[in-house]
Amino acid sequence: MRICLRLSSPFSRILSFSLSHSGSIFFSFSWSQPWDLDDAFRRRLEKRIYIPLPESEARREMFQLYLNDVDMEEEGEEKVDMDELTHLTDGYSGADVFVVCKDAAMQPLRRMMAEGMEIDEIKEKFEAGGMKPPELKLKMSDMRESIQRCRPSVSNADIKRYEQWHDEFGSK
Repeated sequence: MRICLRLSSPFSRILSFSLSHSGSIFFSFSWSQPWDLDDAFRRRLEKRIYIPLPESEARREMFQLYLNDVDMEEEGEEKVDMDELTHLTDGYSGADVFVVCKDAAMQPLRRMMAEGMEIDEIKEKFEAGGMKPPELKLKMSDMRESIQRCRPSVSNADIKRYEQWHDEFGSK
């Protein structure tokens, strides 16, 4: 809150200046806690837009994008199922989905280390071309495990607070 109050005056002057001059100045601000905005500053913001958590189709596209370069299991019960991933990650932010994908991409390496392989041995084997692709493939069980490990960062109470702020101050 202290930062918001400190920045409020300079931002207010900039916004006042831009409104009094007929120029093509566009400002875009983003706050993770909009309820901490100074009242005077908030009033000067022409549009206040709430962007909710991504819906299932958006999460599906994120999974496809973030896992694009990852070698995934494509057959059988360990096939990575995008429908299941989007269902399991309801309530996850875009950043949360990214963290899940990053964590899951490390699962094949963790499996090999759990089987007793040292990191240097894995590296040498991989660089020599002796690593068989199935050893490195990402499995659906890896994704499920990562989803369990990487919980959503936004609670239902947080969402309710954002929606209340939007109902009171947001642009329609």
